Amino acid sequence: MLVEFGIIFLTLILTHFLLRKFVRRLILAQSFPGPPALPFIVKKYGNIIRIWLGPELNLLVSDPSFIETILGTNLLMDKAGEYQVLDPWLKEGLLVSSGEKWFKRRKIITPAFHFKILEQFLEIFDAQSSSLVRILNDLKDKDNVVLHEYVGMCALDILCGPPAIFILGNVQVAKRWQPEDLVQLLYDISEKYGATFRIWIGTELNIFTSDCKFIESVLNSNGLITKAHEYDYLRPWIHDGLLLSSGKKWHDRRKIITPAFHFKILEEYVRILNIQTNELVLSLQRSLDRDAFENKENVDLVEFIALCALDIIC
Repeated sequence: MLVEFGIIFLTLILTHFLLRKFVRRLILAQSFPGPPALPFIVKKYGNIIRIWLGPELNLLVSDPSFIETILGTNLLMDKAGEYQVLDPWLKEGLLVSSGEKWFKRRKIITPAFHFKILEQFLEIFDAQSSSLVRILNDLKDKDNVVLHEYVGMCALDILCGPPAIFILGNVQVAKRWQPEDLVQLLYDISEKYGATFRIWIGTELNIFTSDCKFIESVLNSNGLITKAHEYDYLRPWIHDGLLLSSGKKWHDRRKIITPAFHFKILEEYVRILNIQTNELVLSLQRSLDRDAFENKENVDLVEFIALCALDIIC
């Protein structure tokens, strides 16, 4: 008897919840023009169309002022249930996420997608999207096609940079690099491909940018604090300090020392930094003059740099 009562009680609660939600949609639907519609029958009317897909109310709008109101509000950020179909493909990225997660991610990338920035890439968008269409057209006879790979490659092509060779990446550019010419070479690539460009080093993708707004967005992000694997080469020298640590360890250490490195404080030490770094250079030159380095294949710079640091902390 108790089990039956529990089932009936839960059924009533569920029915009440569903009916209340459905009644709210019915009331909302009456706010829009259109002939009376029977339940579960699709009806259309005017430039604001309501469509019932079963008990699901959908509003299709072609009025620009109405669309502007919707897109301009911060309240309507939850995605419709139809977006769940995209989850296995796009995961929970910017397009599919909602609420606070969507707002934070959108805030990070918004400066990089300003209209003034995007206008200069329209030609690239057009060329690469046309290339994507041609590639997909060649695949039209296949029963199933995984689009993720092709869309991903198209995105990388749009993020312009010098043409890359399969596996070897941009080795055809890298083989010309000399240490003294590196800055000029990157400047030339930037002149040709824009402020943000890609370089493939083998299978490793590297993004170079000189766009101040883009750099500010990256540096202000709390999610991008994992170090690149190139930092691993420094571990035998400076170990797992603030420069090399990441995640919570980096965040905790950074929080401790941040007040001590405020710009207003550091400005007072510019003269000292200049004097002591010049003294470091002179010390290294004096050591060379005494032939201290010539009898060694490897020289430990830690002693010199540590003394310079102590001199700066005067």
